[in-house]
Amino acid sequence: MIRIGVSGWSFDEWKDGFYAEVPKRLWLQHYASHFPTVEVNYTFRRTMSATTAATWRELVGPDFRFAVKAHQRITHTKRLRDPAENLPHFLASLEPLGDQLGPVLFQTAPHLPRDDERLTAFLAALPAWLTAVFEVRNETWDDPAVHALLRGAGAGWVISETDELAAPEVISGPVVYLRLRKQEYTESDLAAWAERLVATEAESVWAYVKHEDDSPRLAARLAGLVASVGR
Repeated sequence: MIRIGVSGWSFDEWKDGFYAEVPKRLWLQHYASHFPTVEVNYTFRRTMSATTAATWRELVGPDFRFAVKAHQRITHTKRLRDPAENLPHFLASLEPLGDQLGPVLFQTAPHLPRDDERLTAFLAALPAWLTAVFEVRNETWDDPAVHALLRGAGAGWVISETDELAAPEVISGPVVYLRLRKQEYTESDLAAWAERLVATEAESVWAYVKHEDDSPRLAARLAGLVASVGR
């Protein structure tokens, strides 16, 4: 299944367009009526309460999925060290999302260099039920051996396309997680991504457009092109 959404939903910039005449308390409900998933940055700096999770679940349909960014203590303070000490509390905070929890994004700091031993230990500490994806932003990590470690653990390598960093031509693995971060996407850019997403043999595909004023339109257009290619 290919799920496409935006990195976040609570943006005042959308009030006069996407959320026109929609009260703020129903923004998530409105968003979920258009997209099947959202990437949540909230959990990077805060621990999500059970009340918050319950409120979110009430506002979306049963097939909606929340992709959640791991807390900065895990990825930036501890830098993937001591997972037995830091993971349980964070994962417990996600349990109220139940089966509406999508992938968990572990986004490391750019200054963290490659460390296969550290990554192997961290992967071993992840529970089998968790879909984990890794955006390791130091270029030393981008190596076939690291990709193999992730695939062996059922985890995904995050593809983040920026104006400075091109995405690979071939995308593979059990989980494909795409973050579209360029300042501008043309119709041909989106069409090319639709072709590549449909062509992958991954078990699941998740794609998120960067938050901009025009993000809902771009995400909807990409989803439409994927549906067209997949027919």
